[in-house]
Amino acid sequence: MELLGWCWVAVKVLVPLWLASHIIRWFLPSEVADRLEIVDNFILARIASIPVFLSNAWLVSAQICYYVGNFFAVVLIAFGAVIVGYSIYLQRETLQFSFAGAYQLAGQLAGDKVAWSGATMLIAATVAICNMWKLNLDRKQYFEKQEKELLERIKKEEEVRREQMKTYHVPMEPTKPFE
Repeated sequence: MELLGWCWVAVKVLVPLWLASHIIRWFLPSEVADRLEIVDNFILARIASIPVFLSNAWLVSAQICYYVGNFFAVVLIAFGAVIVGYSIYLQRETLQFSFAGAYQLAGQLAGDKVAWSGATMLIAATVAICNMWKLNLDRKQYFEKQEKELLERIKKEEEVRREQMKTYHVPMEPTKPFE
């Protein structure tokens, strides 16, 4: 949010500067006016770059949050696996390798709140990772769609430009030298 505030301050400062220099330029000699025009163009470029900068800042912060979220989901899976594994380890005396033994172990773990919390962590982290994968796929599809639309628009503009060049091309008749 701090970045957004600074960009708002930049707009509030740069727009009046640009307007003032644009108006003052009319009343100054041409040499000074030309220099102020360079300043105007510079200020206008800075004003125009603020939305691009904010857009890039949002993309970078979204990427950082995405990777931090993935990291914490993996950490949750690890903690959940450790908690469930340790709960099973604590029940090792009653552990039997049969269906009845597995059923008895599941019954004992169902009554243990710590084992439930570990299992809940595993499930929640798995759902979070699946959602992150879906987000990643949606993001890739969105950018591919944007790129495709941009390429189509560029091709259409190029075709229009070619058509305009064909219609505006008027062959010149050779001129005769002065007689």
